[in-house]
Amino acid sequence: MTEPRAALSHRLPYRPEIDGLRALAVVPVILFHAGIPGFAGGYVGVDVFFVISGYLITSVILADLAAERFTFLHFYERRARRILPALLVVMLATVPFAWMWLDPHALSEFGKSLGAAAVFVSNLLFLRDTNYFGQAAELKPLLHTWSLGVEEQFYLLFPLGLVLVWRRWRAATGLCLAAAGLLSLCLSGYLTWRASPVGFYLLPSRGWELLVGAAIAHRHATAPASSLAPTGSALTAVGLVAILWAVSPYVGLETGPFSRSVVATLGACLVVWCGATPGLAYRLLSHAVPVRVGAMSYSLYLIHQPVLAMARALEVNRISTRTYLILALACCVAAALLWRVVEQPFRRAERIASRWLWRSVTIGAGLAVLIGASCYVTGGWPGRFSAQDIRVLQVKTFKSVDRFALNGVPCANRLPSDGCRLGYPGAEPSWALVGDSHAAALAPALDERLQGSQLAGQQLTRFSCLYVGDAVLVSNNPVKQQACHLWTTEVHARILSPTVRDVVVAGRYVNTFEGVAFDNGEGGRESTGQGIGRVLDDRRSVAAIFQRAITELLAAGKRVHLVYPIPEVGWDVPIRLFKLHALWHRDDPVTTSYAVFLRRTQGVRDLFDALGDLDGLSRVRPETWLCDSTLAGRCVTALDDQVLYFDDDHPSYAGAVRVIDHLSLRLPTASSPARSR
Repeated sequence: MTEPRAALSHRLPYRPEIDGLRALAVVPVILFHAGIPGFAGGYVGVDVFFVISGYLITSVILADLAAERFTFLHFYERRARRILPALLVVMLATVPFAWMWLDPHALSEFGKSLGAAAVFVSNLLFLRDTNYFGQAAELKPLLHTWSLGVEEQFYLLFPLGLVLVWRRWRAATGLCLAAAGLLSLCLSGYLTWRASPVGFYLLPSRGWELLVGAAIAHRHATAPASSLAPTGSALTAVGLVAILWAVSPYVGLETGPFSRSVVATLGACLVVWCGATPGLAYRLLSHAVPVRVGAMSYSLYLIHQPVLAMARALEVNRISTRTYLILALACCVAAALLWRVVEQPFRRAERIASRWLWRSVTIGAGLAVLIGASCYVTGGWPGRFSAQDIRVLQVKTFKSVDRFALNGVPCANRLPSDGCRLGYPGAEPSWALVGDSHAAALAPALDERLQGSQLAGQQLTRFSCLYVGDAVLVSNNPVKQQACHLWTTEVHARILSPTVRDVVVAGRYVNTFEGVAFDNGEGGRESTGQGIGRVLDDRRSVAAIFQRAITELLAAGKRVHLVYPIPEVGWDVPIRLFKLHALWHRDDPVTTSYAVFLRRTQGVRDLFDALGDLDGLSRVRPETWLCDSTLAGRCVTALDDQVLYFDDDHPSYAGAVRVIDHLSLRLPTASSPARSR
């Protein structure tokens, strides 16, 4: 049965509580990106924005269809007026600061995102190379444009489908919206279960949030919202509580971003559906302050990420919470200016005609693409900096864990049965390098030493997996936990092979055993812990299992080279050295407290020391040449003008060479007679 046109032509009046809801969406996003305590789930503000966007866009389309005045040209012009001018102004305004403060690699990456954001495909770019929740994401000025990519792709496709359904199967419009939303929700849940970033970045798995807003708009167009008056105020309050619950870090949403998104989206749906009902929740949302913040929420969203990312690019010590709050207030001032000077004029056709709109956005987008392409093609214009600064950064880009690959798969992260070969091609592998990415970082140096000695070995490493015998390690990803347990079991069986004579055991044991991210106490602190979590068994049990595994290797006639903890730094060493010299014109060394190192590594050093003086066991202690030697009470990160780290904890090639050099008593030099196999 065809729905009454009179009902569908009903236009929703201005709803101030939706602007208030926008404020509730944008503020947590900003505080989350600033790392303010208490907003661990602040990223769900984007989910709330999606619901609002789906609702408002569908309301406009349905009203225009009912009044027989809908045209695609008019629709896309309105979207362009709403989104493009402010976006392009912010993007182009970010360029000078990126030029001054970003290192060549970061500027090259910025160039890619600049071009991608200009054509609304930045979500595809970030899907390929950026973990939204990773530390590197904090330094990307245009990371937030992934959500605009999702929205614009929705705006491109959704009106076509809605108009088609409306004109051919009008009575089934609501059913089609519900079915499409359910399919998208199921896809999102499946991809999240598979730990795929596709579920976070792409329209097919994000579309359900926009579609539930569209379904509410269709419902409002066909049934009066006033029918909810008896319970609407209570449902609105429930919706607000759900959003705040999803934002809060104090709740147990163990399945991560997906579950938080579901809670926040359902909360936004309740507010959008029932929010116009008079009551306390309505009064809170329609107050002048949240309404004003919500009105300029788009400008605020656009500005905040470039400001925070550029502040991080410039800082050498960790930014304080107070400074972040000051930056957030500065973003509000800038957003108010952008809203008044750019957003408002361009949204009014009587102030800026269509031809000037299209000319402006074409020129702006073209400039963004050209500038972005030049930054990418030139490798970030390295000529901006001195040769010394570039040499320091080359340590960063030449990651030793990425140096080797076999059949296109890095050797650092392969199954034991498919481990990469090291050393002399004509020799039978008699060495094994075992451990996580810290062990993998030693591979290039060990490879060269083995070649010089006409010996060969095998690289048996896997990211975040430690060699701990049969001990089980906790992970928030059960699949990862099981994979690591199977990996270490297979590695142990493989290195017991009679052909293996020497085993190098290395890894970031301290991070896993302590279970917390490193903080050097001087401003250098990891954003998140690495590794796969704390040990499941108590330390005494783990120590016994580990010691039994090492003893078994020694009893089988192996020589075991145990690498003690490499001092963590807390700062990305090449980047910090670059900032100090290139941006702040300082030649300060990057050092950390030896006392902090001793406290942090006490448990692991005790574990290794408890093995005692066993025949065939040798120990390599990087602290002996890094700590309390060059500088009293300090651990250094560079020696003889060589940078010894490629990030905040992994040894660079130069650092790996020093570790491998301390195996010299067991590893013949090129001039020594080679062993026959």
